[in-house]
Amino acid sequence: MTTIEKKTPEYEALFQAARLLPAREGVYLVGGCVRDLLINRPPADFDLAVSGDPEAYAYLLAAKFGGRPIAIGPDRHRLFRVVAGGRIFDLSPLVGGSIAEDLENRDFTINAMGFDLAGQNLVDPLDGLNDLHAKVLKMASPRAFVNDPLRQLRTFRLAAQFRCRIEAATLAAVKAMAGTIQTCAGERIRAEFFKLLAFNGSTQFIEQMADCGLLYEIFPELANLQGCHQNEHHSFDVWTHTLAACRQLETYLDSGAPDDRLASIQRAVAHVWHHKQVGLLKMALLLHDVGKPATRSTDAGGKVHFYGHGRRGAALAANICDRLKCSRAESDYIGMVVRLHNRPLFLYLLQSHNHLSNRAVTRFFIHCADLAPAILIHAIADYAGKRPVPGEDLETYVGFIESLLARYFNTHTKRQAEPGLITGRDLITHFGLAPSPLFKKLLEKVETARLAGEIQNRQQALDLVRALLDQSAPLTGP
Repeated sequence: MTTIEKKTPEYEALFQAARLLPAREGVYLVGGCVRDLLINRPPADFDLAVSGDPEAYAYLLAAKFGGRPIAIGPDRHRLFRVVAGGRIFDLSPLVGGSIAEDLENRDFTINAMGFDLAGQNLVDPLDGLNDLHAKVLKMASPRAFVNDPLRQLRTFRLAAQFRCRIEAATLAAVKAMAGTIQTCAGERIRAEFFKLLAFNGSTQFIEQMADCGLLYEIFPELANLQGCHQNEHHSFDVWTHTLAACRQLETYLDSGAPDDRLASIQRAVAHVWHHKQVGLLKMALLLHDVGKPATRSTDAGGKVHFYGHGRRGAALAANICDRLKCSRAESDYIGMVVRLHNRPLFLYLLQSHNHLSNRAVTRFFIHCADLAPAILIHAIADYAGKRPVPGEDLETYVGFIESLLARYFNTHTKRQAEPGLITGRDLITHFGLAPSPLFKKLLEKVETARLAGEIQNRQQALDLVRALLDQSAPLTGP
């Protein structure tokens, strides 16, 4: 068992935090807050384990810091929370007959350390401090995953968060028990998995999850991506491509990466970070080709196609989001990115044949709305993940995406913020039209033309409506 000296400067943050709390026999700081203080990382909250009833100590904390204790849970499992002085304190009774037994029932050794407030010393029965320094993640006991199967997923989240190596015995335990993750509520799985995705560099841990079988227990749809071979534009099967694309996305989300040198790409990345979309975007990229196995076909010439895989993938993604109890906003975000992820490539191909129009680009921006920057960043990662060594075509493609992003930020959003040229009242006044679904179609045509820069003023908008009404089939075109 590791011990630390009170006077060691390295651990001053822990002692300083402990000195703020009333010293009482049988009260211990435990878990993640001890781990965080030992590495000079501000804890999100403070967990305390109390021998006996924690209520009395909760009132001591409330008296010292202000606020009042809040009881949580039924009598037999009652916890107390004190929110005061910008801090959150969660108090619970010791599990078992001693602090050592309590700590041995926790998830990982780095979280199985306590600090005795009375004795002012570290309690570390499983040598968690050594593992924390060595950046090794170990389950606290063979019971860890039995007690809570979600801890299997937490293994990879913590490894990504603290850049730890997962010990072989812990990986073997995950592999042996992977199926038990299905007993966990979808909400808990979603919360833990999205935390994992939020860390840059998490792709390697997602791959480890796949190797252990845990990923496929959570997302059985992804298992079909392995061995699903693609066409001549891809060097990898769908699963290997997905992992490669995820790694590429992480290079773009890393603000210090050399590929982030282009101004509009930097701005798109900042947009994704600002709107807290990193986890959602990585989730969408993980699922972006999930529809390919079901849509794979081979033509008479032996060429492989995946017609409609975006739509099929969006439907599968919706099922996954429903299973994980995602919010409507989360589900819509992921579904739209999966459904539209190939649109930037289609625009690129149009430009390659000199057929790309302002209207086509504008329709893309309108359709994607606020997700346009994320979808365009996604498109670069998807394209870059096709081959082991990017060719010159990637630089050309990135340049094209850069031009779309520049246009989105510098032109489209500014025009979008300006008022429309006409309203439904103008359709009634000038053309004698009665309110109907036709109103919406006409106004959408006018707005698209305005955003595309084809018309600039009210008279041009009215002329466009007149021309549309004069056509024999005015609103059936693209």
